[in-house]
Amino acid sequence: MKNKAPVKVVRVGLDIGTRLIKALELSSENEISRITKINLAEIALPATPENTAKALAKLSESFKPATNEVSISLSAPAAIVRFITMPNMKENDLMNSLNFEAEKYIPFNINEVFIDACILDAAADDKNQMRVLLAAAKKNIVNSTLEMLKQSGFSVSLIDIDSFACFNAFCKSNGPSDESRSTVLLNIGHTHTNVVIARGTKPFFTRDIQIAGADMAKAISQAFRIEEKDSDKFIFDPGEKSDQVIEAVRPVLRSLADELRLSFGYYENQYGKGVDEIYVSGGVSRFPGILNSLEESFETKVSTWNPLSKFEKGPEIDAGLTEKAGVQFGVAAGLAIRK
Repeated sequence: MKNKAPVKVVRVGLDIGTRLIKALELSSENEISRITKINLAEIALPATPENTAKALAKLSESFKPATNEVSISLSAPAAIVRFITMPNMKENDLMNSLNFEAEKYIPFNINEVFIDACILDAAADDKNQMRVLLAAAKKNIVNSTLEMLKQSGFSVSLIDIDSFACFNAFCKSNGPSDESRSTVLLNIGHTHTNVVIARGTKPFFTRDIQIAGADMAKAISQAFRIEEKDSDKFIFDPGEKSDQVIEAVRPVLRSLADELRLSFGYYENQYGKGVDEIYVSGGVSRFPGILNSLEESFETKVSTWNPLSKFEKGPEIDAGLTEKAGVQFGVAAGLAIRK
């Protein structure tokens, strides 16, 4: 009997942010995933739907993936996630009871959202209960996003949540971790910070905090008396003004730490355990003062991680781009590895 030829699978993750659109094409063969295309496009400010559509169209012209099917993701306020506990049941029964159960936890009109759920594991304190991840996304935003992608020649095969896409990439990048330790994953983008607290490969908490790079850019623009659109560059490369930039954004980082402290406290109250380590990705993770600021706030080890570090790179891939901007591709990478 002849051996079957290896099956090559191409998947594309498309992270539509509020400042950048990141696209990543992975080619998988024999359990090996290789980056075959990577690109990003800047969204002109203000980040209106029109400007986002223009950036997407521009990216579509230059990216040219091997498939037009892409995976995308959403975050608050377009989507909401809840960890709930329910009586043990089969997945089919869970899906059939979703509408009734979701009304208890989702602050949206149940007729105006798409709902999905998955069983995580058994509840820690009751063997007759199970932990369930419940997610809801606003239909109008989903439909408008699908239409925008269609106009740019893309079709959507999967819709995920930003924080979980990034967490999937983290698990791929870091491999199995100690389930006795509580790991925090922060993905700090332009308008919000995705937060996931997990043990091993199991998430226990998630939240989107509306404090991120845009707030830092505003603080810098006020301190230096420059336009906000010109202050982004100081986040990534403050140069000789590093001390002044860090001082300008200190109130923003303090506010972010306050919100994170509330989240960590909630997690500790729920599960009786504090956080052990913090990993940071996203564009703001490139800011020179972010790690020290978080370490000072929480007295916990804080590290950056590169979502692209464990993937092979095709010969046409710019190694400089994946090394320098790789921290910004957590969501795109997590989407591209979804099956």
